[in-house]
Amino acid sequence: MAIETRDRVKLEALLRRDVLWGGYGLADLDDAHFARTRWFLADEDGSAMLLLYRFADHTTVITYGDGPAAAEIAAEIEIDGPCDVHLPTSHMNTVGALFEGRFEPYVRMGVERNDFRPVVLPKDIAVRALGPADLDRVRALQRHYPDTAFQEDHLGEEQYLGAVRRRDGKMLAMAGTHVSSQAYGVAAIGSVVTEPASRGRGLGTAITSALCCRLFGDGQIRLIVLNVGAGNPPAQRVYEKLRFSRPMAYFEGIGVRRRQP
Repeated sequence: MAIETRDRVKLEALLRRDVLWGGYGLADLDDAHFARTRWFLADEDGSAMLLLYRFADHTTVITYGDGPAAAEIAAEIEIDGPCDVHLPTSHMNTVGALFEGRFEPYVRMGVERNDFRPVVLPKDIAVRALGPADLDRVRALQRHYPDTAFQEDHLGEEQYLGAVRRRDGKMLAMAGTHVSSQAYGVAAIGSVVTEPASRGRGLGTAITSALCCRLFGDGQIRLIVLNVGAGNPPAQRVYEKLRFSRPMAYFEGIGVRRRQP
């Protein structure tokens, strides 16, 4: 029988067993996000755990711990409609078997504050926070990479940065914060996009570096994590330049839970 809990102290301890994989979950414990979450344990010891995150019409499912036990949770609880499912590789034959959908291999990477190494921006590039007035320019850039997880509502929170050309203000690259929590010391970033004609100049590295500097700046954020396609070694090398490391393989995809017999 799955055990639902709202005990954030217990949840934090369980997520910190593997802080790299638990990074998104830790940020979701923050007051700004916790109301959107439901947490289920396989037992009181937390041998397995499932996070169900609902925001607007979007649902995310993430599993942790023992694969067969996590599958028992997923089979028991109510999960309606298409979900963005994130599964450790070891859960694909158990939890993954419960969902119809296509799952792609990804890599989770992370960097701790003391390990981070920033890079210098090109002299002709400036960085500025992006707001709602930049939505059209962001959409134009995102059209080149439609699979990135851009969240429009975050533009109003100054969680996205743009790399703009000084001479004409054209935006050439961007990066954004998906979720962060100073209380739990963790942030997750993504939506790193560079205009195709400007690739090869290190702008993706530079704008990611600028975003990390911003997040690490006040000393409260101690770990930044991100996701990147397993089949995208160039992007992984971008993050490795900033000392992102400890890559963890996992699978992600849109799935619908199969009907139970």
